[in-house]
Amino acid sequence: MKNLSLTFCLTIAALASPVWSQTIDDFVERDGKYYLKFTDESFSGKVEGEVQGILNDGVWDGKYIEYWDNGQLFQKGNYKQGKKEGFWEYYNDNGKVRSKGNYKDGKKEDGLWEENRGNDKLFSKGNYKDGKREGLWEYYYENGQLSGKYIYKDGIEEGLVEFFNKDGTLQQTVTYKNGVIVDLE
Repeated sequence: MKNLSLTFCLTIAALASPVWSQTIDDFVERDGKYYLKFTDESFSGKVEGEVQGILNDGVWDGKYIEYWDNGQLFQKGNYKQGKKEGFWEYYNDNGKVRSKGNYKDGKKEDGLWEENRGNDKLFSKGNYKDGKREGLWEYYYENGQLSGKYIYKDGIEEGLVEFFNKDGTLQQTVTYKNGVIVDLE
């Protein structure tokens, strides 16, 4: 009978204890770490709601998902000790993919990145190196026609840039040196 009473009491206690989940609104961010409001200890645990993921000692670690106010997906990817790591996708508020690419140690990883308009039409594409735009980047009109070709060096415009009309004809060329226009044709 004692075991039955003890089991009954434990069951009632477990059912009566509320299960609380934290949302991003429950936190403040200080020096790159998240703290529950009105505390001085960094938070470790699960976050739910518009922002979902795991905080470990106040920094994101693991799978991360964030939503627009209208409920559409905003971004998703993974964190490793507070830094973006691996494949990430970003979405417009209509649910269409806006951009995607890889991160390493919190920086856009070397390689191809694509950025789209809200209607799945390509807006730009090019490569990143050490977290900065590098080499040829192409930009497109909404009709899919090439609108411009830029050359980047260490994230800054460098060299010949070509601008095109919506019909594909060359409109203008500009030469950049360290991000400054030096020749306009």
